[in-house]
Amino acid sequence: MAGEDLREDAGEIGRRVALVALDGGWQGSRVDDGGGLCRPTLGPHLLRQGFPWPPIGPDGTSSWDPQVAVATLYRGLEPSRARALAARLRPMAPAAGRYPLGRDERAGLPTVVVCAADDELFAVETERVRVRGALGTDPVEIPGGHLPMLTDPAGLAALLDGFTRRTLP
Repeated sequence: MAGEDLREDAGEIGRRVALVALDGGWQGSRVDDGGGLCRPTLGPHLLRQGFPWPPIGPDGTSSWDPQVAVATLYRGLEPSRARALAARLRPMAPAAGRYPLGRDERAGLPTVVVCAADDELFAVETERVRVRGALGTDPVEIPGGHLPMLTDPAGLAALLDGFTRRTLP
């Protein structure tokens, strides 16, 4: 399927069905500042103790050192694949503008939060508490680390496909 077709399918599913979130970024990486702008809020209180998150610069971006990324972010991958992925990393930036779904809009959408049991960045115990408090539901916990789309793409796809099929109108 062409990339454009995939984007159209994903967009249609997003409009009709579900908010699907993955890992610790589901809520903690940005919040509405009250004026509709998203601000980064990821802080040490959300990360596993000692995790070497890259510093955030004055422009709001942060960049991974490739060697640190291989040792931490991609540690569960075959080393040559980890190095290849780290070489492709680009600076991260917070979302520009307003997040399109406020709390009220999100409340009406079927939601799944996927947490990895061995996530290198976020402790699943913390994520359970955050998800229950914010959404009143339990996250779906899967085995593996922070990047299941790399370590178990078929398993993650099956989980998301099942969720989408159960929630389609």
